Amino acid sequence: MKSLIFALVLINASFAYEGSKPKEVWNQITSDPYEELFTQEVTVKRLASKIFKRAKDTIEQEEDIIPYFDKLLHSNGICMLGRWEIFKNNAYSGYFKAGSKAVVIARASTTLSGVKRGEKRGFGMALKLFPTDDFITDKKLKSANIFTIDTLAGNDVSHFLKSKMTNFPKIGISFNAALGLVVGKAFLLADKNPLIRQLYPISELKEKFPQAAITPKLFKISGNKSMILSDKKDFREELMDSLDINGAIVFDIEVAGTAKKYQKIGEVIFREATASESCDHRLHFNHPVYKDDLNHIE
Repeated sequence: MKSLIFALVLINASFAYEGSKPKEVWNQITSDPYEELFTQEVTVKRLASKIFKRAKDTIEQEEDIIPYFDKLLHSNGICMLGRWEIFKNNAYSGYFKAGSKAVVIARASTTLSGVKRGEKRGFGMALKLFPTDDFITDKKLKSANIFTIDTLAGNDVSHFLKSKMTNFPKIGISFNAALGLVVGKAFLLADKNPLIRQLYPISELKEKFPQAAITPKLFKISGNKSMILSDKKDFREELMDSLDINGAIVFDIEVAGTAKKYQKIGEVIFREATASESCDHRLHFNHPVYKDDLNHIE
């Protein structure tokens, strides 16, 4: 029995997440671009058969690139490469501290099926931070992820760059009841508080004593007001066109404590974007398990 247990430990250790090189992750994402954009419809039938396993996998899988899979709620997306930079002094730790710079690979998406202006679109962005400002580093780095959405059910915001996405999104009044039931049950089985995605992976990043980390309660990301907006109707084309028009896409980083008073502390600047098979079906963002004992401030 002891030999069996030891063998299992060795097997698990051999598959432990060691991190990734950001350049290799981006190379995979850009290796299979779509020749033409299309829309994957999100349906109850499609969700019901896979959502429970996917909800569990997002908590348990740590790898940045995994074998082909379906993103069930955020099926339609575009990936972007850029830099995370915090320039304002604040009370938080890890990569929220002033002076923090990181390589960021992000995926912008919509919840459910709407992708074009005039359709109900719930905008979302997942951000994957690699703790380095060297994109071509040869070191494998463990990433830290942030998840944001504006409204789960969708809204009438005209541009992705006008949306205000947070880690504690609104549900919205038009959410399909059957769809909501399936999704809600799956998320509750995977994690005890699925309506908020905590930020401790960022506040603990590179901290010598992560248990002492100070974590914001809330996170908001939105397009900088200096951005010239694109007239493209599909949000994916909007973002790629905005990149061409502006030379870079800038998003403001805002955080808040328990008092919910947001302060801008930095920016994310994206300079490359692609819509691809690997963006939609290989890039994985690990969801943090909910913790009750985080250190917050007002």
